Amino acid sequence: MKTTTYIILPLLFFLTNGCNSGSSDQTTQESDTTAPISLPEETTSTTPEENVTTQQPTLADVMTLKTEVPTTTPLDEFICIDFNDENPPLPMTKTNTNEWEINITQSSMQSMEYKYCRNCECEAADEEFIDSEIGWRELSYKSQDTQTDIVNQWRWLHNEDLNFQLNTAGYQEINDTKKSNFIAGVMLIDWFKSSWLAAVDSTMKKIATQTNATWVQYTPIPEITQLYPTPIIVKNASNGTSDEELIQIIQSAHKYGLKVFLNPSPWSFQEDNSTQNHSQEWWNAFEAQWEPIMLDYAKLAAQQNVEMLEFKMWPNIDALTNDEKDKMDTLATKLLEKTKEVYNGEIAVQSICYDVDRPILDVHRQSDYITMNIWSYYPWHLGETKDDNVTQIAAIVREKLSECKAYYDDYNLSKPVIVEQLSAASYDGDIVGLNDNAEAIDSFHKNDPAYTLDLQEQADVYEAVLQEVSKDDWIVGNFAFTYFYWDSVGKDINIRAKPAKDVMAKWYGWMKN
Repeated sequence: MKTTTYIILPLLFFLTNGCNSGSSDQTTQESDTTAPISLPEETTSTTPEENVTTQQPTLADVMTLKTEVPTTTPLDEFICIDFNDENPPLPMTKTNTNEWEINITQSSMQSMEYKYCRNCECEAADEEFIDSEIGWRELSYKSQDTQTDIVNQWRWLHNEDLNFQLNTAGYQEINDTKKSNFIAGVMLIDWFKSSWLAAVDSTMKKIATQTNATWVQYTPIPEITQLYPTPIIVKNASNGTSDEELIQIIQSAHKYGLKVFLNPSPWSFQEDNSTQNHSQEWWNAFEAQWEPIMLDYAKLAAQQNVEMLEFKMWPNIDALTNDEKDKMDTLATKLLEKTKEVYNGEIAVQSICYDVDRPILDVHRQSDYITMNIWSYYPWHLGETKDDNVTQIAAIVREKLSECKAYYDDYNLSKPVIVEQLSAASYDGDIVGLNDNAEAIDSFHKNDPAYTLDLQEQADVYEAVLQEVSKDDWIVGNFAFTYFYWDSVGKDINIRAKPAKDVMAKWYGWMKN
């Protein structure tokens, strides 16, 4: 059995690409124990071989860390070790069904905090500590020593939640008549860590084999880092995805027979500023920043045979005045023409179908598809009470869809519509918006006992929405938002490993293309 040896330096390395994997379905990196790995300060490589250089410390420097993980650990996931510093987690080598190990060397530091995690996600898929939930182990370094740990529990992966029994009262049995050419998709989480790359292949395989989805949506997020006085947009900011990472994601999806919907979306994290009234000069400056980024994505989409591209000019059209919409629409229509010159696949444009003035602009009429979002609370309000059942939720969905269709008809828009984001969280009261604190249900933060896990409610929303979507010919697709790169049964909107995923798979098996 080959294992991996890492050198932990006093001033620890910074590795750009974390636990990247360079081969298909690879979940561990392997190298000879007599050639320990030294991780460089900087690298742009996406393969383990390019990420390392070889050094030859003596065997007296080597310490082995072993860990036994719970039997609930998914077989298609891998284990990493994370040291409490700014560096990315390190992948371990599987030695038995639930056993993993790693060799490290360290010349001066004698102790260090560390913990274990799954798929190199060490903020939301890390081990759970009984006393503090989120915590760290203490490493007492001893050369030529072996330390064995036991992971008793993963956060957001508890036995009782994994064995949850869904109440299917009000759920529909599916008949044999298929809905023609339905775009059945899932949307991956809309930000990216380089350390997730090693889990991309296994995630695509899981989507292709367990969800009945035929499409994957990916949304890189260029950040509007400055709005005033002149807008500045950074393509690969803190939540962005590099072109190299994006290409690997696209190619992995295609490898497993999944079509790709690429949806680049500029976003500002500056609160409230996006609702101000902007001058024509400001809009011209914004378009000058966004045009090269949008065209870069269009060129990449063409080169990688991406099947659908969303064209976007502004993240929240509903916040704009009519005068603002005119300014933006004129620039967007011209940019869309340029986009079509470099990308000849299908193009979608996002719309707003609830009560706003002028939800449809000229740019919408130049697209192949219109997209909209269905979110369990804002702005759809899918429940009168938090205990509403599937039938009651479906009635509200039907009312809202009828309103949307009326909007499109009023504007003589006959484009086919895709639900770009079907989103529902799995905590009690999501459909009536009981949560006023996003961190309270975020798997990347500590568990907040004020909000109760409710897998039934999320599944009921998926059942109700897909029941109604299946009835309307003008809706031709749906993307579930969102799907993590690891199994997680938390209170957030992820559907991977939750009953909502199975509900979606039932409907997709009937409706998919």
